Amino acid sequence: MKCKKNRAGGRVALEEFSKGDQPVREICKLYGISRGSLYRVTWKEGVKR
Repeated sequence: MKCKKNRAGGRVALEEFSKGDQPVREICKLYGISRGSLYRVTWKEGVKR
């Protein structure tokens, strides 16, 4: 799996996502993770927008 390398980035992106003041596409560009993995992480953590 690719996401292991970018665990920290995913965590920061998750925080940004839960704040909800940035579009998902921008978050993904900023932290270099795919939209799919961002949604998977948020679903795993139970973060709703």
